[in-house]
Amino acid sequence: MKRFMILIPTLLFLLVGCGMNMNNEDMMDSSLTPNMLADMMNTPEMQEAMVDIMSSPEMQDTMIETMKNPEVQRTMIENMQSPEMKEVMIEFMQTPEMQQVLKEVID
Repeated sequence: MKRFMILIPTLLFLLVGCGMNMNNEDMMDSSLTPNMLADMMNTPEMQEAMVDIMSSPEMQDTMIETMKNPEVQRTMIENMQSPEMKEVMIEFMQTPEMQQVLKEVID
């Protein structure tokens, strides 16, 4: 159940992580807009990379720790409020690859 509870925040973190320095959580790069992130999410390469990362228990554990940062949480929420990002995430969550990851995480 722990893995299921982190699945969606992990996906969101990955999107926001494109503009974040993982070695310094205080350094946020505001040059990536929600529309830019949505465009990147629409690429097969990004979707494949996300599926691969979501399948890694080590990466999930790292993201759990990073998600505890209030600034990361705030940024993720802001980015996910754009209609473009919502649409892309709905489409991505319905792909066969992501459905397989969801099934594995839930089991």
